[in-house]
Amino acid sequence: MLGSIHGDLTTGRNLVIESCASRWSFDLDRSRFRRVPRAVTSDLDAPESEWMQYTDLVLEQGGPGFTVVLDDSGSRLLHSTRHRPGCTRCGTDETTEMLLDLREPT
Repeated sequence: MLGSIHGDLTTGRNLVIESCASRWSFDLDRSRFRRVPRAVTSDLDAPESEWMQYTDLVLEQGGPGFTVVLDDSGSRLLHSTRHRPGCTRCGTDETTEMLLDLREPT
């Protein structure tokens, strides 16, 4: 179910959502999506191998979150948040790279 899409690009039956790090392109007619870094130009005519099938796309009503349901049982999900100017998640109007140090403290 698609909720409010304020600030996102909808063209025909295609939808583009920008999160802090990625651009999510949805082909609504073919129930497929692809996710690329925001710095990469999104191309809806990308090779078939770059697209993934999904079952449902749920946009959080009145909020920035969205969830991509990958299977009929709803057990495989991808959740992200739409990027906005003055974003509190990444703290900037622009996307930056975040490095995580997952090593055990010594």
